[in-house]
Formats: sequence, C-alpha cells, structure tokens
Amino acid sequence: MRTDALDRISEELKKSAPTIPPEVSERFDRTLEELTEGKRTFGRRKRWRPVAASVATAFVLVFFLLPNVSADVSYAMQELPVIGDIIRITSVYKKQTEDAYHFEDIQAPELEGSGQMQEPVESINKDVDALVSRVMTEYENGIADMPDAHTGLMIDYEILTNNEHWFTMKLMIYHAAGSSAVEYHFYHIDKDTGQLVTLSDLFAPDFDYVSVFSEEVKEQMHQRMAENENQYYWIYGEEEYGWGLDRIDPDQSFYFDADGNLVLVFGKYEVAPGYMGTPEFTISREIFNEKMVLP
Repeated sequence: MRTDALDRISEELKKSAPTIPPEVSERFDRTLEELTEGKRTFGRRKRWRPVAASVATAFVLVFFLLPNVSADVSYAMQELPVIGDIIRITSVYKKQTEDAYHFEDIQAPELEGSGQMQEPVESINKDVDALVSRVMTEYENGIADMPDAHTGLMIDYEILTNNEHWFTMKLMIYHAAGSSAVEYHFYHIDKDTGQLVTLSDLFAPDFDYVSVFSEEVKEQMHQRMAENENQYYWIYGEEEYGWGLDRIDPDQSFYFDADGNLVLVFGKYEVAPGYMGTPEFTISREIFNEKMVLP
C-alpha cells in the first residue's frame, strides 16, 4: 500500500478514536466487580485449547466490538444509531434475565448496508446470528444439565472503525468458571471495494507476512517476559509440553490502531496462560507498509 494512502487512513482513524460508552463500561465493571466479590460464582467447565487440562464451562460473556469508530457514532446501546452513510444498525436483539444462579444480558445488533455494502453486511449478519444462536443454545443446554450451577451469558457490541474507507467489527466471547476464556472474532469491510477482508487479503503475494509477523510476535513475547516476570507466553520449541506459538494463523485476528499499525489478537489460552487474558501484539506499519495492497 502506498504511504500516502496509509497516512490518510491513519488520520481518519485518529479522528475517530474508539471510545467505550460509559453505560457499557459501567455495566461491564459492575459485572466484573460482582464476580470478584463472589456475588456471582461459576461452576461448570469448558475445554479450551491448547490447555492440556479442561477448563470449567459456565459463564459465557459474548461481546460484539467493532474496532475504531468515533464517539459520535460508537456504541449506542439503547437506541438504533446510524453508524455511517452506508452501514447502519437497524435493530438490536435484547434479552436480560437474572436469578440466584443465572445471569443473561444479550444485545446483538443487525446491520444494514446499502449499495455494494449489502453483500458483506449480510454475510456479517448471518455469521453473527449463527454465533449468537450457538452460544445461547449451549448456554440453555448447560442450564438444563446443571440447573444449580452459577452461569451467565452476556452479548454486547461496539463500533470501533467506520470511516469513509474502512469498517471493522470485533466480536468477543467470554467464557468463565473460576477461570475464564475469551474468544474474538473480527469483521472488516473495505468500503472502496465492498469486500470482506481477512489478514491474508492485505499484503502482496511476494510478502511472507506469516513468517515476518510470527518472528516479530515471538520477539515481543521474549521482550515482555524479560521486562516483567509476571508476563509469560507459550512459544513452540520452548515448552516441555510441545505447544505454543510457532506461526501465526494466515488469517489471524487483527485490527488497525489509530496510528495505522497492525494489532494481532490472540484468544485466551491460545498463546499464554489464562491470567494473561487475550494478548495483543502491535506490528509497526514500517514493517509492512510497502507490502500492503489496497484498491
């Protein structure tokens, strides 16, 4: 990608720096505080790779985050906000229930796109619908199997990028039970072409981005561990159990930060112990700038 094009997108991202709305932040903080104080405990377990031992299933929090949108259009939870001239939210499925054992708070959006945005938006809606249906079914089946276990389900969304050229939606799924697990899904639309974009679509064929980024991530892992003894990552070949990061997935989850850098995102337990959360590693735009392709 040409430097001037990346600079233009970077400036637009800075103008639309992501802001989590107070009502959303307060709701998340309140839930996490109650969990910490033991007001909600979670008993069932769910297996998460690549951990050898099974992780308890129970509490499932699902968030829809959409990276990099302005505060003016980001994340209105109570209304049906317009999030751009071409893509907008037309409805929000809401469900809230809570009793002594179970907590459920769901807000799942449906998007609408005009013109060449119709097809990618429909694909996103189908994927979101399928995911929400699957998670809710698993949650309800879990309640039926263990009605006295403390469980929860939370679905939410946030717009982070929606400018003239780019739209990004990040979907986060939280599972917890004593420990927790997190799963992210990102959706990107190139508005210039109307195409859904994955990491593999971003770079010229002669750029071995998987190898370059993998080595960069591992270097950052080593640096973080050297600087902070509480930081720990699994690197393939350095773990006695044989797991860990060897090479990133060709379509690894990602988003662009406000400076145009690429941020690679890993799920909880994917490359580090659970207490490390969902690690993110920033790849400087200088590394890939000349090899990036955009219309």
